[in-house]
Amino acid sequence: MDSFIYWGQYDRWMSSRIAYFLGKLKEKEDQAGSLLDSSIVLNGSPSGTHNLKNNSLLLAGGKNLGLKHGRYLQLEEQPMCNLYTTLLTRLGVPTPAFGDSDRELTEIL
Repeated sequence: MDSFIYWGQYDRWMSSRIAYFLGKLKEKEDQAGSLLDSSIVLNGSPSGTHNLKNNSLLLAGGKNLGLKHGRYLQLEEQPMCNLYTTLLTRLGVPTPAFGDSDRELTEIL
């Protein structure tokens, strides 16, 4: 039972580090505005398993790259590579296909 307490503490600590990092990116400015708006931050994992279904992910930043935020999306089964190819293309690395990708994730644009 104690391991659950430690995982909870670890998750809380990791969340605080991510929040700190995002806050620092938002504070810093470049010629286009906040550095966060010109960056893409993807955080998440398959929750300690190797199952790539039903992952909780945090996608932050990228406003200047065409990403839209401020909402919760629950997408039906999508290959993670759809997200990767969409993000790479937004970062200026056109990637029409990678792994099992089959489309751009227009839901995040």
